[in-house]
Amino acid sequence: MVNNVIRSIAIMLIGLVLIFMSDSAMTLLVRLTGAAFFLPALVSIINLYVARSESGLIPKVLISVIDVGSMAFGVWLMAAPVDFQDVFVKLLAVVLVVFAVYQVIMIISAQKYSIVPPLMFVAPLLIIVVSIVMFSVKFESSSTTSIVFGLCTAFSGLSDLLISLKLKNAADKNPMIGKNDGLQKC
Repeated sequence: MVNNVIRSIAIMLIGLVLIFMSDSAMTLLVRLTGAAFFLPALVSIINLYVARSESGLIPKVLISVIDVGSMAFGVWLMAAPVDFQDVFVKLLAVVLVVFAVYQVIMIISAQKYSIVPPLMFVAPLLIIVVSIVMFSVKFESSSTTSIVFGLCTAFSGLSDLLISLKLKNAADKNPMIGKNDGLQKC
């Protein structure tokens, strides 16, 4: 349960950051993604050539090419974040759809053991609709995109918290939850 609450709060905080830093949030996210490509590749290359492994030359060369490519892509993301904002928004919209579908599956799973109010489906279904709109519509400003995505993300975190609490209540009432169907006791 603690992990679910932490996850929900983190999602809500990301949404709030996107709302309150709407002017620069998408640029910052793209640059952070670039750093996430660059830094692990750099560490991998350093480890590859510092460590004296007995592996053959071909795997080292192949790993080096992949790492250099990852580093180059990371630098590109950090240097020109505006070029990638539209693609990044589309990817984030897909992530939100996947997360909302996960929420719907968890609600359906909880219905096996407890009465789940139909209102629990409203939030994930709304998130799916808004994410599809974000995927298909190009907003004029990155600020508008950041605010819409931030609201959707914060709402998704709140929805996740409520679903987690409902699943915990269902798990407390029925000790068989988590034994056969993949639902974990929160």
